Amino acid sequence: MDKKKNSTIKIEKPHLLGKAEKNLTQLKEKGKIGRPKVVPSVKASETITLKLTVAEKELFQSKAGDVPLGTFLKNYLKRETDLIG
Repeated sequence: MDKKKNSTIKIEKPHLLGKAEKNLTQLKEKGKIGRPKVVPSVKASETITLKLTVAEKELFQSKAGDVPLGTFLKNYLKRETDLIG
């Protein structure tokens, strides 16, 4: 078997590689790569802690199923009450 080394690999169209690198650096400079920033007033960053008995937690987990408990509780409060808008 004849193996090629990485140092001997040639790029067939180097002009395309140069354009791609140039576009990437332009996007990085403009800051348009990645997720857009979230305004701090909209970002969910505050936490609440609950203390439950073992029986309460088991009942809570059975209602939530495979959904994480915090996500289940937050969605329940949004849908069933007027506590969260």
